[in-house]
Amino acid sequence: MSNLPIAELVLRKATEPIEILGRTLPAGTSILWCTHIACNNATVFNESKLRALDEVRSETSRKNGLGGRSLWSIPTDRFEPDRWIKIDENTGKRTFDPRAGYSFPFGVGLRSCAGKQLAILELKIYIATLNLSFFLAEVPKELSSHRANIEVTRFPVQAYVAPRPWT
Repeated sequence: MSNLPIAELVLRKATEPIEILGRTLPAGTSILWCTHIACNNATVFNESKLRALDEVRSETSRKNGLGGRSLWSIPTDRFEPDRWIKIDENTGKRTFDPRAGYSFPFGVGLRSCAGKQLAILELKIYIATLNLSFFLAEVPKELSSHRANIEVTRFPVQAYVAPRPWT
């Protein structure tokens, strides 16, 4: 989920005129938001590009800034679960921080995915059950890819695993 979203696009219809980056969109305008691009570009490497539009951002947007989140310091095209781990400078205690950076695998706000809790529970059960019987080894490079066909949701072109029995 952190590398590749299931549904990459969010579509909303403006119910009233709205200003986005200095341009007013009339009521009834369809607004398409690509979560994958938004989250993957929110890195310290792209900060100058992100800040280039600050002058046309709304007052509310400038006031809220990053919404309590940080820009990722690790490239977002790599699977790095530790990016969500914060270390307390005084105690050295490691804790999970869900607001460490930008990631919206289930959308955001009132219209986020209604099945989020069920999906997370199913993933936990699936992974725990799988791990009772197998260790998932790294697959060969030629079988490892993020290529996918994107329609409403993402369909992998190839999805291989390398199960190894626990010995």
